[in-house]
Amino acid sequence: MSLQAGHDQRLDEIRDRFAHAVGQWIGCDWPTEFGRRRLDLRDLRADHAVLMARATAGTEAEAWWEASRWLARVETEALEAEAEARQAIAKAEAGSWLEALSHARAACDMEARYHSQLIWQPLRESVESAFRKSGRPS
Repeated sequence: MSLQAGHDQRLDEIRDRFAHAVGQWIGCDWPTEFGRRRLDLRDLRADHAVLMARATAGTEAEAWWEASRWLARVETEALEAEAEARQAIAKAEAGSWLEALSHARAACDMEARYHSQLIWQPLRESVESAFRKSGRPS
């Protein structure tokens, strides 16, 4: 296999891993026991929690406002992780394997604050493999 063919094959695998993961993590997609009220926020979005806060009163409303802020942070981190993964693709396509690896790792690091099974891990593993096979840091 030629060097170019190997490079193209690695890029195809990386792109496939990205395509499989993109849009998979958008927020809280795991069971939770949030706050003193132990709210389960699984599959709720920040805007849903705002609606609950507005529909309730007192300490329950406060709990939902707090939940909405936390969910907004999770949603922001999910978007930032996806942006890091997109940068990993761009750097890989440019042959900048060290930078691609840095971005893929950043995506996983952000997600790891919330998930134990990382959606971006297969992408990171493919970039790591391509980096090792490239034989040269960039």
